[in-house]
Amino acid sequence: MNLEEKIGRYLINEASDFDKKSIDKWGSEKPENKQALENLENIWGADVIKSNHIPSDSFIERLNYRMRQDLSVIRRPNITIFWKIAAAILLLIAIGTSIGWLSKTDSYSGELMVMTANGQKSQTILPDGTHVWLHSNTKLSYNLSEWSSKRIVKCDGEAYFEVTHDESYPFIVDGGDTHVKVLGTKFNVRNYEGEGLFSTTLTEGKVEIIGTNSNTSRVLEPGEQYILNRNNESYRVQEVDVAIVKEWKEGILVLESVSFPELTYRLERFYGVKFVYDANHFAEFHYSGTFDNLSLSQVLNILKMTLPFNFEINNGIVKLEKIN
Repeated sequence: MNLEEKIGRYLINEASDFDKKSIDKWGSEKPENKQALENLENIWGADVIKSNHIPSDSFIERLNYRMRQDLSVIRRPNITIFWKIAAAILLLIAIGTSIGWLSKTDSYSGELMVMTANGQKSQTILPDGTHVWLHSNTKLSYNLSEWSSKRIVKCDGEAYFEVTHDESYPFIVDGGDTHVKVLGTKFNVRNYEGEGLFSTTLTEGKVEIIGTNSNTSRVLEPGEQYILNRNNESYRVQEVDVAIVKEWKEGILVLESVSFPELTYRLERFYGVKFVYDANHFAEFHYSGTFDNLSLSQVLNILKMTLPFNFEINNGIVKLEKIN
């Protein structure tokens, strides 16, 4: 077993005791080895993927063949041990053909991306120490080569930021037609493709919202939420309970008078499932409530108390049938 495969198993806690001791010994031999291992653990924990070509060798060819064979039966988040190892090994190869790359912070100058799948959440630390929480089905990317002169990240999805203060280099979230500019603060950004909305909620500090197409600018104070409607290019600023806005990162789902389509949409993103139901049977239904770290079955059983229906969950598909 080569070093990459050993480290792949090490990252997901599936290495043998012998291999664990081997990796620990390797990490203690040189400072750069220790740094490389720490960087790998940070990158694996954040699901960071470097967007470049993955070189092919005999092991990867076999791995890709196995992926193609089993792709149709993969179901997240119940990922098998094989796939965890495969992902770890591919990650090792994707971020550099040599482990030595990982001991240097300036060896790679391309784009880095953090991604979460439907129903998953993650955290990452940016090069300046900024802490970012990523909601379900979110992509966060930035250019490492430009980071020392300008801190710009692109966000597609929803993320909560705790930005490291640096007056010399403002931190900018690029939402396409809208930018959020800050020095050091805490805020939430929601920018899912297909929703037609962009929103920023400030919990601490101060941010400036810049409309790149409309040449508009608006400064937010803590407790304010900016919402851009991309369908008619209008925006509004409203006061909100900031505690509710950031609770999703703690596994808490807050709903305020949402329609049934909005409810199922939120549940789909939160739990990584797909709802199937007759929309006509639920057209008049609205719901408000808070679900604190509950399973999907627990949530549905609570909803049944308000609106009688039967449900069936099978392979990520939730079928609903209203009880007359």
